[in-house]
Amino acid sequence: MNTLYLKTVLFSIFIGSNMYGVGQTQKTINGVPFEFVYKKDTLDNCISDMLVMCFENKEIHRHIIKKLEGDCSSENLLLGTYSVKNDSIIFYSYWASADRMGENIFPFGFNKIVFRVEKNGGLSFSGGRIYIETTARGSELLRKDTLTKQEESELGIYQELLEYKSLSRFVVGTERQRLEKEVRLKLNQEIENNTADWEQVYRHYNK
Repeated sequence: MNTLYLKTVLFSIFIGSNMYGVGQTQKTINGVPFEFVYKKDTLDNCISDMLVMCFENKEIHRHIIKKLEGDCSSENLLLGTYSVKNDSIIFYSYWASADRMGENIFPFGFNKIVFRVEKNGGLSFSGGRIYIETTARGSELLRKDTLTKQEESELGIYQELLEYKSLSRFVVGTERQRLEKEVRLKLNQEIENNTADWEQVYRHYNK
């Protein structure tokens, strides 16, 4: 089930990408053997670390492990990982951004997608949760305590769009806090390794 091939800020662009392998491992989930191939991929003119999940030499899913974009004054970071629980595989994503001028501090957020592994090697979508702030209209309202009717409508449209693109339910409040805690726990060392110097280098950041 290749449902996450989305040409958005949330996921990678696969058509026309230039990939080459850097390593692989094998893992059995629900009694089914899979190969996890780690590759370098050229996405949006930048190099990304990609995990490609394969069954019987056929690609069934991709997930970005690391993608870093930026210039001399800003960075946009996407980190990812996965975990296996019983008969399911869970993919995690984390977005963070930093800018010396304060103009490029989005996206910022967290995502969790769950698939059940079928005995035939397929993946069945089980659900997902997302919280993400972007530059799109309506996103700025996520941090506002009191909303007008018009603002509630704008925020609802923003959340629905992100749900459609990510196949995940947009969460706020305590659900957002639980999601953030889980994603940060899974990617704690990677986040530290990639953002440790941001406070010294950048004036503005979301991490």
